[in-house]
Amino acid sequence: MLESRSGEEGRALSTQPSCKRSSFEVRVVP
Repeated sequence: MLESRSGEEGRALSTQPSCKRSSFEVRVVP
């Protein structure tokens, strides 16, 4: 889902699981 929207973010979240949750919530909230 996130990877499809932004490839760059997908790579960052893949490296940091913690950021993945934060980024995911931030993208889903708004």
